[in-house]
Amino acid sequence: MSIRLDNIPDLSLVFPLFNEEQNIVSLISSISDEFDKHNINYELVMVNNGSLDSTGKILRERSKSNPRLKIVTIEKNQGYGLGIIKGLRNASGKYLGFMCGDGQIAPADIVNVYFNLQNGDCDLSKVVRVQRQDGLIRYLNSLVYNLLFRRVFGIPSADINGTPKIFKRALFEKLDLLSKDWFVDCELMIKTSLLSVKMKEIPVVFLPRKDGSSNVRIGHVVEFIRNMIRYKFGREIRRWKKKELSS
Repeated sequence: MSIRLDNIPDLSLVFPLFNEEQNIVSLISSISDEFDKHNINYELVMVNNGSLDSTGKILRERSKSNPRLKIVTIEKNQGYGLGIIKGLRNASGKYLGFMCGDGQIAPADIVNVYFNLQNGDCDLSKVVRVQRQDGLIRYLNSLVYNLLFRRVFGIPSADINGTPKIFKRALFEKLDLLSKDWFVDCELMIKTSLLSVKMKEIPVVFLPRKDGSSNVRIGHVVEFIRNMIRYKFGREIRRWKKKELSS
């Protein structure tokens, strides 16, 4: 059976993938089945973010038979954020979004986030992980991370890094995302808060990772603190505010 793909998909969902050869096939299959069930016109922007395993090969093979896959290749991994930014810049949809490629969010929850944006009165829709199944250490790290972020920036979200985040294309064009590392979620939340964007959060269960391993490392804590200081006091965010808030 042939798959119809309109010239402009309604939704483009970006997945930055680094050494996810064990997850790709089930990830694509499960999300595609759920989107097809709801008659969503979509594309999956799969970013091979400098993978050292068979991620790129598997993506190329899958794209030959699936016109809904768009492959973006980054030869050398420079960070999670760059994979997202490159993917979003290559996306065609009217609505754009991104999420991790580890399969820890149920496809039905992704659909709920999208419909919440499409049918609601908000410009940004995202998940908030109310139950996590990824271990005590990751939970405690996330708890401290979010508490510190809310204290510094005053943004009322209990899950800054929760994805998928789905938003209107017009909003993405205003954000001018620059963070190549894990701070890209925080940058997006800071800028949408400054723009007074209406946001809605959908509570979800964060499922255990079936295969592969997490790419979050202890060094990201230092990176996070450094980036918080830069975005709180640096010239970068001041320049963006002057440009966007005065237009």
